[in-house]
Amino acid sequence: MSLDSYSVDRGDDFYSCGGKVISHETTDLAGRLLLIEAVISFGMDNEGILEVTEVVELDASGRPHRRRYRYHFSYRDLFLFRYCRDFKRHPELPEHKHVGLADHRIDSGPIRFSEVVSEIYDVIADIAASAMP
Repeated sequence: MSLDSYSVDRGDDFYSCGGKVISHETTDLAGRLLLIEAVISFGMDNEGILEVTEVVELDASGRPHRRRYRYHFSYRDLFLFRYCRDFKRHPELPEHKHVGLADHRIDSGPIRFSEVVSEIYDVIADIAASAMP
């Protein structure tokens, strides 16, 4: 799969995840890297906001690999979680999840976009259930 194919597939993921794509940009960085950025809203009133950033390169076997990623989710302007892969800034815990207001980091291992979306739907369902009388 080429970087172009990855970009098309990721766009398909964004537009088919059930949220509303507010913005989506892909930037070619010298033909070796792709920068993919998107903002997607979720929930009945679009109160959940997922900010996506991926830096994608071809690995040694020629397959696309997310060198860095960031999936930041907030609901009603309240930060809920963020998954990151950042070997440069956090070599001690490169794949992690930020949770809570204290911005506590926990090991997450690699996370797929579909897993983030699934977690978002779980969070929104929990919020809706707790709001019911």
